[in-house]
Amino acid sequence: MLQIIKDDAARAQFIHSGASFLHTQLAPQLEHTMLHATRSMLDEENQARILQTFAPHGQEKTYHAVLTIVEKMKKEDARARTLETLAPYIPTKHLASFYSSVHTLQNPQWRTQILVRRAAIASEAELAQLLETALTTQDAKWRGNLLEALIPGAPETDLTRILDAVMLPHTILQQLRLLHLLVPRMPDGFFPTLWTAIVTNTDESQALWILRTLAPNLSPTLFMHTWEATLQIKPAKTRTAMLAILAPHTPTSYFKQVWDMLPSLFSTYNYWKVLENLADRVPVTELYAFFTSIETVRQEKLQVDILVRLLPHALEILQPQLTTAFFEQIWQHLLNLHSANLRARLLIPLISHLPQSLLAGVWEIYDQIDDLDLRLAVLKTLIPSMTQEQLAEIQRDVLRAGSALQRLEIIEVLVDYLSAEACESLLQELLSAQSIQTYLQDFSQFPAGKYWQVRIITILVTYLPEQPKRVFSTELLSLRAMLGTEEDQLWVLTHLAPKLPEDLYQPLLQALWSLQSKHHQDQVLTALQSTLTPTGWSQLLDLVVQHMRETDDPYVVVQLFKQAPTWVAQSTTATLYPILLETLHLLARQTRREALTALAVLMSAINQAGGEKSVLAAGSAALEVGIWWP
Repeated sequence: MLQIIKDDAARAQFIHSGASFLHTQLAPQLEHTMLHATRSMLDEENQARILQTFAPHGQEKTYHAVLTIVEKMKKEDARARTLETLAPYIPTKHLASFYSSVHTLQNPQWRTQILVRRAAIASEAELAQLLETALTTQDAKWRGNLLEALIPGAPETDLTRILDAVMLPHTILQQLRLLHLLVPRMPDGFFPTLWTAIVTNTDESQALWILRTLAPNLSPTLFMHTWEATLQIKPAKTRTAMLAILAPHTPTSYFKQVWDMLPSLFSTYNYWKVLENLADRVPVTELYAFFTSIETVRQEKLQVDILVRLLPHALEILQPQLTTAFFEQIWQHLLNLHSANLRARLLIPLISHLPQSLLAGVWEIYDQIDDLDLRLAVLKTLIPSMTQEQLAEIQRDVLRAGSALQRLEIIEVLVDYLSAEACESLLQELLSAQSIQTYLQDFSQFPAGKYWQVRIITILVTYLPEQPKRVFSTELLSLRAMLGTEEDQLWVLTHLAPKLPEDLYQPLLQALWSLQSKHHQDQVLTALQSTLTPTGWSQLLDLVVQHMRETDDPYVVVQLFKQAPTWVAQSTTATLYPILLETLHLLARQTRREALTALAVLMSAINQAGGEKSVLAAGSAALEVGIWWP
């Protein structure tokens, strides 16, 4: 097959799809064929695809030939991707050749990725040799690549030597990456070396850059050493900049000690910004003092920024101790804000904690919000907190609320909290006892209005009791031409599909196949998978196979198998085998490229029906019956 089929790209894809089901080493004859076919390919991308596919399945002696092919590749990205895939499988005897190939890559990121993958499975002896190379090589970039691979998994006994290697000459970027990896593993005694790495940079911006990268990873003790050392820096501007970087990462165990210093270390505005960065990590013992400090912030937006970060954390801790008076006080503060959107931002973390007496006032704030994302965020937070009486009130008013878009956004959230009967009542009120078709005809001159109404109807239909759902779903599926553009139809179908009764799969498929875009068809099938049952899968298969027989179109089966891999994997040989026979018979009439693309999708079904032997046999059979290919 590999020699007869000349379409390299499709051939590589076909081989890739089958090899993913292999679990044993390749037989010598198949290895020979694979290597011969790879050498004959003109495009190195296709060569790389084949070698990557078979990387886990080669015999030890094969890797020498594979590395030889890789070394001859002119495209660095193809060479690098192949080496990265090969990395975990290279036998010890071929490591010298492997590392030599990695070293020749010009892109340092590729080199590091490959070395990291190899280091994850390397023996202690191999890792020790890599560390020796890092310490002795004169190539700073190569040393950096090796260290990036070694640091995450190096034994603690090697950290001192690794730190020595990190402090050797590197570019500032490379040293920064290495320190970023090393700092979380540093014993506290390494502080002098760490501080040297930070302050010996003559360029102040580089020193700040290093500190900004390392600060989130400092242990509590290293943090405090760094904080105390920073306090001794003489240029006030540099000291303030460094403290501002460190402060947001203050460990809980040192919070009070650092907190008490802050007002004397920063200007008023910078102090406020530090408050914002600290807000979501304030320990319970300092919450009262922190709230008091927020009262000094005179900028509305900044004050809200701080509170939005503080409240989720603080309310969770303090909820049992908070009184209605506290919430009334913060509610009054919220109402005094000048911006409706700022009120909304502050409202979101409060809603689920507000007493019922204040919840009624949320709707007034909601109506004033002009940012759609904020409106939805408030709504999604508000509705779960409402009583049944409040939900009933929303249900009564929702179809008269604002614009169609506003009604849609409310209904999208509300339906999860209404009974099926309540959703049916809403739909009947919307339609005024008309059919969907008659109702939508009233919008023939107002396509924008129909756009939103179709969505409202669709959402409500999916939440109806079973019998009304069946009736209205059938009508929606039959009216697809009235639903708007293909994108509008797609929206309806993807929302209906997971909620449809199984006896409506046939009209769903007819609607799906009427879409011009294969991508849109795939989206509907994907949406259907989330609620598919074994019975539904069996029915879906029967309908698709019947359609294939009626149209001689094998791609409907290919499309279904592609979008339902989980169900294919759960199907029996008795189910899949006859379907594969019919599908392959029809594929034999297609062009080589079309058939190969389809076969790549079907390989999972071939594997499920006959196992690894069938996957291998598929390749052999294609070689023997090459006359099938036009």
